[in-house]
Amino acid sequence: MGTKIRLLTPADLSQMIAIEKQAMNTPWPASVMRDNFSAAHHKSYGIENEKKELLAFGIIAVVFDEAELLSMAVRSDAQRQGYGFKLLQFLIKQAKKAKAKTFSLEVRQSNTIAINLYRKLDFKVDGIRKGYYPSVDDREREDAVRLILVLS
Repeated sequence: MGTKIRLLTPADLSQMIAIEKQAMNTPWPASVMRDNFSAAHHKSYGIENEKKELLAFGIIAVVFDEAELLSMAVRSDAQRQGYGFKLLQFLIKQAKKAKAKTFSLEVRQSNTIAINLYRKLDFKVDGIRKGYYPSVDDREREDAVRLILVLS
């Protein structure tokens, strides 16, 4: 089965929101997802199957020589099939094309699957952000691990 990675448009928003709700403990509001399409430095890319169904998406921002992964999610029925790895490799290439020298992100400290994915691509821990993520019940906030990749 063939997949392709492409630049996403506002027409993809409903699929992005559905994936975000499946994949994230505290998904972004639809308005925030929509605002990414009008932000000058933000680009959204996705992997779609031959039926043009979105399997995964990633949103990056490149400002001057710094790239940041703002959000990335894989549809629940497409997880653990290499789509996250493939998409992240593509996003890193896009950051390099944009002349970024670093690529950073934050990830929930409890998300060991994602942390292992980032480490496979040579991201290194750059610090901890205390209480960065809200919890589902909003009682205790979760720390974020800040990761960075130096681009060559």
